[in-house]
Amino acid sequence: MTERNAPPQGSVSFVADMLGERELIVLTGGGGKTSLLFALAHCLQREASVVTTTTTHICRPRPEETSHVLLGVARWDEWRSALSIEGHITIAESENGDKLRGFPPEVVDEMYRRKLARYLVVEADGAKRMPFKAYEEYEPVLPRAATLHIVVIGVEPFLYPIVEENTFRLHLLARRHGIEPGERVLPERVADILDDPREYMKEAHPKTRRILLVNKCDMVGAGGIASIRDVLSARLRFYDLVLFASLRENILYDCVRIDRARGDVLRS
Repeated sequence: MTERNAPPQGSVSFVADMLGERELIVLTGGGGKTSLLFALAHCLQREASVVTTTTTHICRPRPEETSHVLLGVARWDEWRSALSIEGHITIAESENGDKLRGFPPEVVDEMYRRKLARYLVVEADGAKRMPFKAYEEYEPVLPRAATLHIVVIGVEPFLYPIVEENTFRLHLLARRHGIEPGERVLPERVADILDDPREYMKEAHPKTRRILLVNKCDMVGAGGIASIRDVLSARLRFYDLVLFASLRENILYDCVRIDRARGDVLRS
């Protein structure tokens, strides 16, 4: 069963309003994760302390994304002191060129246990800014204590042929799912890949709340969104909510609740 709801507000504030008193939020999937990482942090820091970090790598944030970047391991006192002043900080283990190297997932779990901040927002895989991807064996890198898992994809796989320019590791996707490069894939197959324990649901924890955020929906009209929504509503089993949004414009176009009770037990 599904329940439609199209709140008249921005996509980021809608996510922020869904959060509990304290959360460990992990972001995975395609392009748009880093934009969501910092947009959500900015929204939350008005009323709460926020740490942004990664379990993989992210580009060093621009000053407008975060005003305070701290490098190093187990710098608890320094982190807490900076948070009390800034409200939002980005932390990482080290830096290599313009990339920040993140922490192992068990370290992020410890941050949550120690209540370092009310909200930890963590980027947990990469996609080279592409809207769709296939997963390597070592991905994603999810903290066990995650309370909310947001999967981000672009709307492109529902609109265009699957090619190197819009799909990260297309060769893996082709091999696993029998997709020919340049093929226009049916929306039903895209939905099945989003639900696949070898792909977007890999390492997903059964008890974690899950949101699918379909980004760049400013590229399609209301009819196109409705048709994608109907397919996802019918086929997804492992999500609680699907949002149709434009992170660039900060617009939420539509959302649909999924009855996760129909899903099988996830492998973790």
